[in-house]
Amino acid sequence: MKTNILLQTPPLLEKVQPGFGSSFFMKRFYKDEPNTKPSWHYHPEIELVYIAKGSGKIHIGQHLSYFSNGALLLIGPNLPHLGFIDRMSVNEEEIITQFRLDFLGPKFFDSDEMQKIKQMLGRSNSGIRFEDHLLPYIGNKLNEIIEMLPFNRLIYLIKLLQEMAEHDEYELLNAESHYLISNQQDNDRMDQIFKYVRNNFDKEISLESIAEKVNMTVPAFCRYFKKSTHKTFIEYVNNFRIVHSTKLIFEGQLSLTEILIECGFNSQSHFIKQFKKITNQTPSEYRKGLLKIIS
Repeated sequence: MKTNILLQTPPLLEKVQPGFGSSFFMKRFYKDEPNTKPSWHYHPEIELVYIAKGSGKIHIGQHLSYFSNGALLLIGPNLPHLGFIDRMSVNEEEIITQFRLDFLGPKFFDSDEMQKIKQMLGRSNSGIRFEDHLLPYIGNKLNEIIEMLPFNRLIYLIKLLQEMAEHDEYELLNAESHYLISNQQDNDRMDQIFKYVRNNFDKEISLESIAEKVNMTVPAFCRYFKKSTHKTFIEYVNNFRIVHSTKLIFEGQLSLTEILIECGFNSQSHFIKQFKKITNQTPSEYRKGLLKIIS
């Protein structure tokens, strides 16, 4: 049941190339032709991500969570993130839109008419997830826009951003990442750490093993990770395990005992304590809540 995302290359600056005659990038992916970019990557472009019906993990900067029925996200420039595909339940449809803050000129969003959009784009530095009930409307608009000719596509994208900026139904993911633009060595090191956790979270991960993986002493590693992510390594691993456990609970194929073992916890009490600390519910309460929603 474990989902392994094998990263073959270190994180790189993703080169976003708009199509001919367009100042921004827009692409639609389908279930049989998904967007499969698992690597920890970043780019100077702001990214609007619309996912219809699918499920998967949201890993943006310091934020880690799980979505079960689509998502609408706005990711700020240079904010590192993983692709959102869940290999076990591929999304029905995904549309991504990428544009630089100055793609219409350095002063465009400074105009009075653009202030609401400018404020929303500023908030995207923390990562934004919009409420799920907006998904059908925004999804329909994006599907219309992507079929338009370049000029109309630009006009209607601005109109859509304005509509989104007028909604106050969103969650800030607090995904700021301070280590990103430090240097390539730090990016490679963080990629190694995240990859190691993704591939080994179902078993014990000692501080000695992860510190050795990135050629650091344990005290130096602990200071480095806390400074980079504002979390201790143990907190990050527990958070990753609990997010994965919510996915398994949603899928409904395993008992809670099987899930805690699958997610690397060695005792039921520790699993329940960490689950409640992160979700404010016990695993049983979380499962009952899902059953009420489904029924």
